[in-house]
Amino acid sequence: MDGSSNGYPSINVANSVTAFQAYGLGVYCYFSTNSGVASANALTSPTSSGVQWHDMVTVSLGGVTTISHIIENTGGTVSSGSTVADLTSYS
Repeated sequence: MDGSSNGYPSINVANSVTAFQAYGLGVYCYFSTNSGVASANALTSPTSSGVQWHDMVTVSLGGVTTISHIIENTGGTVSSGSTVADLTSYS
């Protein structure tokens, strides 16, 4: 737990960042020994016009674990019911 939400994001852009761009990111999860592990977001970011994300995907390998959102409570959930979610852009 990162303090305010479940799990740890794979990439966390600090709130002080005003210019950032990312393209083609994939976050995968697989926890074979504890299927109860869940993460709220694969990525976290400030909401700023200079911070932009493009073409992101999350995958739950084997549907064993859950990532609730791709970035900042946006994007689909991956789990046993749906193992792949993608999001074209976030800013």
